[in-house]
Amino acid sequence: MLTKFFVFLRLSAGFVFAASGFIKLMQPTQNFLSAIQSYELLGGTPAVLLAKTMPWAEFIVGVFLIVGLWSRISILILWLFNTVFIGVVSYALIRRLPIQDCGCFGDSFSLPPQKILCLDIALWFVFLSLAAFFDRSKHYGLDKYFED
Repeated sequence: MLTKFFVFLRLSAGFVFAASGFIKLMQPTQNFLSAIQSYELLGGTPAVLLAKTMPWAEFIVGVFLIVGLWSRISILILWLFNTVFIGVVSYALIRRLPIQDCGCFGDSFSLPPQKILCLDIALWFVFLSLAAFFDRSKHYGLDKYFED
């Protein structure tokens, strides 16, 4: 029963990131670039590069987590992304930037920074659980076909 719970967490976390990346990929890069620039941390070429690559990274690594391929590294990468997101959103809130939408899910739906910070913190603990109980979370995935 506990194993199924951790598999559910793995699938859910993977879906959040795969969906987030996919939604941004289906929209013009300029939309996500505007969201990045609203945090006033990156501009110019670094912001453009991030706007073009981050959706792909979220989508691909999220799919890997869903199918259970390279699960351990997928968990660690998404946990790192999530930790950075927490820092960026927290810093924007501390600076009281007038951000109405986090930009996390493109234009599909809007979440204010306070709500996305709560979601990101919850996801952070999901990744902690997945890493701590990795043997339970890797079930029903493709990793078993590539183990020694």
